Amino acid sequence: MSADDAFQLNRVPLSFVERQFRLLRELQLPTQFTPAAPDHLWAAMQHYKKVEHGQLRFILPTRFGHVELVPGINQQQTLAAIEFANHFSV
Repeated sequence: MSADDAFQLNRVPLSFVERQFRLLRELQLPTQFTPAAPDHLWAAMQHYKKVEHGQLRFILPTRFGHVELVPGINQQQTLAAIEFANHFSV
């Protein structure tokens, strides 16, 4: 989902996400997760180890092999990435 978040935040192009999914599929690694209500996922994320001062922080790719710690990812951005991932990985 980090690639989806990065795409939603305009940090990587769609081609990055497509390539990552293609590579994962070729390696026979999972590209989907069991659908869950996005609001339930958001609530669970509030207990995530990378929450600091009530703000979510994600490790997001900037290009293949490189990531950044990105603070302040809000609920709307996270839910959009979840919806995108659900749609994209089908």
